Amino acid sequence: MKCVFLFLLSGIVCTSLQAQSQSDSLRQKFDKDSAHIYRYRKIKHYANIDFRNAYVDNNFLSLAGLRLGVTINNRHTIGIGGYILNEFAILKSNRVRTYEFDKVSYLTLIYEYILHDGKFLDILFPIEVGYGSYIARPVGSTAPEESLHSAMVPTGLGVKFLLMPSAWIGLKLGGGYRYVWEENSPVGLDGLYFSIGVRIDVAKTIQDLQYYQLKKKFKRNLKTLS
Repeated sequence: MKCVFLFLLSGIVCTSLQAQSQSDSLRQKFDKDSAHIYRYRKIKHYANIDFRNAYVDNNFLSLAGLRLGVTINNRHTIGIGGYILNEFAILKSNRVRTYEFDKVSYLTLIYEYILHDGKFLDILFPIEVGYGSYIARPVGSTAPEESLHSAMVPTGLGVKFLLMPSAWIGLKLGGGYRYVWEENSPVGLDGLYFSIGVRIDVAKTIQDLQYYQLKKKFKRNLKTLS
């Protein structure tokens, strides 16, 4: 009887030790995979929804854009952006001087130097140059022959502030000066601009989603041991 009891006890102890060993192994793998997800990355993804507004003679031209790129070493952001006339209610305007714009579209190359990379606030210096075109007409005119079609090369230099209360998404505020070369057009788009927009930390979002899936798998595997 004593031998049977010792045999059963030893079986329970061995099973418990085996389960503990498997649990420790799962924990070690989880910690290793978590560290891999949040490892330092030289190159990170970048995304930015932007509303850009240029003051000209007390009016402003409002544009909406999407900017995509990469951030290198947490200091240099390189990317490309596309802008069209703002058709959203926020800051919507297509008038500048005495002209109404029917169409504006351009692509721009972007470089941003990150001067300060804080927990909740980033400060950047953006530089950009692009190419596109627009169609404008005198205010009140409906005659097609009075429309102006012009190519343009927009360039800009400014400063940008990123407020990131959340690790995934934040608010972008900035401003600067834009010089626009236009082809035989009297419209004139040069001047100061200000911009507001939404900054999405794509890299952080992807990392957190990967970690969430990894944690779910870890907990599911732990349950199979109990």
